[in-house]
Amino acid sequence: MGMQLVVLAAGLGRRFGGDKQLVEVGPSGEWLLDYALHDARLAGFSEAVLVVRPEMAEIEKRAFHLPVKLAFQEEPLGTAHALWSARMLVTSPFAVINADDFYGRESYFQLAVFLRESCTSRLYGLIGFPLAQTLSDSGPVSRAICELDPEDFLTGIEERKGLEKDNPELPLQALVSMNSWALHPDFLDFLEEMVPGFLKEREGDPSMEWFLPRMIRHAMAVRGIRVKVLPARSTWMGLTYASDLPVVRDRLKKDHDRETT
Repeated sequence: MGMQLVVLAAGLGRRFGGDKQLVEVGPSGEWLLDYALHDARLAGFSEAVLVVRPEMAEIEKRAFHLPVKLAFQEEPLGTAHALWSARMLVTSPFAVINADDFYGRESYFQLAVFLRESCTSRLYGLIGFPLAQTLSDSGPVSRAICELDPEDFLTGIEERKGLEKDNPELPLQALVSMNSWALHPDFLDFLEEMVPGFLKEREGDPSMEWFLPRMIRHAMAVRGIRVKVLPARSTWMGLTYASDLPVVRDRLKKDHDRETT
């Protein structure tokens, strides 16, 4: 059975000021999503499931490098909710990424190898990027910082907000999750079980969102899930603020120029 890539693409991009997942970043008008699906195809993925808002349905008409199916996230309630929205379309061990992040080609090969050789209903994978590499020059960001045992298995993961480059107390070499996961379909069943509790929590706090790191941590605690953290072999970049855009465009142009000379 072919490997699937679930792409979380329904974010509102409030700090960016619009749909950053649809912004042209490449020299020929490519989106970050175009690069992701191109590299995923090279790594052996056969299909992408794009989680989008209903008003983004036209995205299906774009000529991508992989066949795509759409899953609709009716409300932007967080990354765990976005993944849960794709549950009916996922049929095998799968990878998860954000549509507004650039993970580097090697990350898709790391995910593919893990899915083929290691992923089970009790063992998941995560690409970990050094915190220093993921901070923005443009303002504070939120990052899920990983705690690891000596064998690089996840022992804890904490979402921290307001992280800035000039903070000397940050653990800059710590690995963080940028939502580049290798997961088993059983995790979607787990999310389904958690939905009633999440909805009840939101009654008391309508602004609450449902994030993947929290659900992974909960699955570790109640189901004995283990997560192998794979140190990234490529460089991450992404779009949080509009002022990040020139940096991303410049790097992609340089990469393109190197490939064509």
